[in-house]
Amino acid sequence: MISIRKTKCGLKEKSKENIQSCSKKSKIFAKTIILQLSIDVLQQVVISDIENHMIIETNQLAKDNPQEFINKFNI
Repeated sequence: MISIRKTKCGLKEKSKENIQSCSKKSKIFAKTIILQLSIDVLQQVVISDIENHMIIETNQLAKDNPQEFINKFNI
């Protein structure tokens, strides 16, 4: 009887260890995903800001100096 109980306890401990290691891996994986998503969002924001700035500059150039705008973009 004692050996059966020890075996059961040993299996319970091993399953707890597996759960903890899976939990650690899951946490690391989740943190990695969150970091990557944060980076992706920041890149999109920067790209969007740059595109908006370029559009504003282009529109301003067209208003201020139409001939330079035409020459620059070969219109």
